[in-house]
Amino acid sequence: MQFSVIIPVYNEVKNIKKTVIKIEKNFKKIKNTYEILFIDDNSSDGTWNELVKISKHKKFVKFYQHGKKEGLGLASNFGYSKAKGKIIMQIDGDLAHNPKDLISMYNYLKKKKVSMVIGSRYIDKGKQRGKTIIRDLGSRLMNFIARIFLNIHLKDFTHTFRVFKKEIYHSTKKDIIEKGHPSFFIEFTYLALNKKFKILEYPVTYDDRNNSADSKIPILKESIRYIKTVFRLFYFNFLK
Repeated sequence: MQFSVIIPVYNEVKNIKKTVIKIEKNFKKIKNTYEILFIDDNSSDGTWNELVKISKHKKFVKFYQHGKKEGLGLASNFGYSKAKGKIIMQIDGDLAHNPKDLISMYNYLKKKKVSMVIGSRYIDKGKQRGKTIIRDLGSRLMNFIARIFLNIHLKDFTHTFRVFKKEIYHSTKKDIIEKGHPSFFIEFTYLALNKKFKILEYPVTYDDRNNSADSKIPILKESIRYIKTVFRLFYFNFLK
């Protein structure tokens, strides 16, 4: 198995089939070398039944019940632990990300000989559509603050959309304690860089026409968790 596409989901019954079809269409050239892993956080809208139905006809689709909804980060971490591929790819299950970009990001990873590529909305040629001004500014501010305090030379490392070698996960998993979003992805990126893994960004278009992704994230709770994470990592770095 070469690629594992991780997709944490919560109440995405309407998007499951569309997401699978899009990935399958864009992954035609690497047929039989990938798996799609859906991580369900105890959805209540029939997402689980839809996954069961689809997996009967598409054997490359696998799914796990993560159980209690404890955060996007924890669900992602769980998905990484179940991945069989040498390369892990993560994409949202609400169609805000384009699966075509995963192939481009992987090719870029190989070309530049790095260990992780993050799909970035905030570098040249990167775009973001459908997000409210407040949420857009909030996301940019979170990245900016973390970048300054943690000395990370990336512009969108809170983003879930990424492709990386599985060895990064194995090297950092015992040190990761965060569960939410964006705190988990900040910590994951920070730990990977501290272990000297090379990370680059690739321009992508994030198209959240219905603001579906952000609507499921408890903004206040995750903002507080984010602030604590940044200062905890900053303090740790300062002590070194």
